[in-house]
Amino acid sequence: MKNSETRLLDTLLRVREFRAANAARIPAGSLAGELFDRVDTLVSTFEGHAAAQASGSRGAQEGSTSKAAAREELIRDLQAISRAGRSLAVTAPGMEDRFRTPGSVSDQVLLGVARGFATDALPLKAELINRGLPANFLDDLNSDIAAFEQATLRQAQGTETRVAATAGIEDQFDEALSLLRELGPIMVNTFADDPTILAAWTSASHIERPARKAAPAKPPTPAAPSA
Repeated sequence: MKNSETRLLDTLLRVREFRAANAARIPAGSLAGELFDRVDTLVSTFEGHAAAQASGSRGAQEGSTSKAAAREELIRDLQAISRAGRSLAVTAPGMEDRFRTPGSVSDQVLLGVARGFATDALPLKAELINRGLPANFLDDLNSDIAAFEQATLRQAQGTETRVAATAGIEDQFDEALSLLRELGPIMVNTFADDPTILAAWTSASHIERPARKAAPAKPPTPAAPSA
């Protein structure tokens, strides 16, 4: 979560504790009680979104790391097949074009090329093995295609989870601020006769502001030259 969202959640937690400590003067059926119930709901919602956001970020990072490794492995497969294809092209012209490795392409284009290699290499399997490829090169290729697909999917799912959770937090942010603004005057009226509890409310409902950076000191003004 952003720092502003974390500070707001901290405030909601303190407000929830304030309600628990002063429950006797905040009847469950009153408007104040209903507003505090909404605070409880918001806290649970915020915490759920925060957990999903963190989980999504980890999933996206893990997917990105594994995808990078899987992509490199897949490109190595294609390069090996391409070399065998160039060798085969000496006696079967055109093979160098059929098994041409792509340059810098998107994930989906790379997967399409890899699937095309797998299809085109199948009837030529024996010839390509004779040109230095391992006997199980097609199995390896198909396995690496699947691994790259899965890593790409994990990254996408993690990103989607993080984005959805972030949007959820942002949606609840303004509601939480409005709720605190509505509760404030009610608490002042309710505890106007008890300065101690009122001070506790003021402290609980306060949202910490980020510390301001000190302005850089101005260099001293040079003294005017004497006449």
